[in-house]
Amino acid sequence: MRIYIQDFGEDAVLASRVELEAFLGRRFQQDANMFTIGLEEALRPCLTIYVKGDSAALYFLPPESGMYASSGKGLPGGLEVFHDSPGREIEISSDAVIPWVVARSSALEFSESGVRPANVDWDWLG
Repeated sequence: MRIYIQDFGEDAVLASRVELEAFLGRRFQQDANMFTIGLEEALRPCLTIYVKGDSAALYFLPPESGMYASSGKGLPGGLEVFHDSPGREIEISSDAVIPWVVARSSALEFSESGVRPANVDWDWLG
C-alpha cells in the first residue's frame, strides 16, 4: 500500500495504516490542518479533509471529473472557518461540516479502497 498525502507541513508517501493514522493526528495553529490523500501520484481520485478541532469537511474528487462534498447537519447557508494553509482562513459551507472522528474514518476507508467513502453522505457539486 502506498498512500500519497499532503498537509500544511509536508508531502509524504506512507506505507501503512499505522503511518496514516499518525499523520492524520498532526495539527498546527488553531488546532487545524488540511490533508489531501491519494493512492497514486495522479490527481484523481483524491480525498481532501479540512480539520479544525473536532470538526471537519471532506471533498472527494472521483477519477473522471467533478467533486463531492460531505453532507453534514450544519445550518443551511451558514459558513464555518477552516484553514487551507497556516494562517490562511477559508469559509466552508456549514452543510459540509461533519465530526472529525467520522472524517478520520473516511480517510482510513479511502486509503484502503480508493473509492468515495460510504460512511458519510455526499452532495454532488458538479
